[in-house]
Amino acid sequence: MAVAAGKKPLYLWDLGDPHRLSEKKIEAMVMSLYRQVGIDVVKTSQPQKPAGMTIGIPDLRCYFRRNDPDSIITWWHEVKSWKSRKRPTPGQIKFHEMVRSYNEEVIVGGVNTAIEWIDIHGIVTMPALVGHW
Repeated sequence: MAVAAGKKPLYLWDLGDPHRLSEKKIEAMVMSLYRQVGIDVVKTSQPQKPAGMTIGIPDLRCYFRRNDPDSIITWWHEVKSWKSRKRPTPGQIKFHEMVRSYNEEVIVGGVNTAIEWIDIHGIVTMPALVGHW
């Protein structure tokens, strides 16, 4: 397991009070964090959902390949701001239940949720950010 080090990473941009950050800014921070530690991220969120798009699909689909080519971790990340208080919508809850029934992982939250996830799965070890989730 690696330890994140070096100069100030991009996910620590000074964007003001973390309790006032928009989901869009938190999503950018989470994506930056993931990419810096070698996680591939597919952004599925859009400002306005196009007709026919699946209701409740999380904002990010994440992929990480360990040194062993057969050891791949994948998960969904539903980004939530402090203001939303981590409450998924009914459509999101339904989607989360469906993918979990297929043994896929879904996490809900912001930067600290991502930090905790990558730490638990042994990708890197890093400190949580005060005031974020």
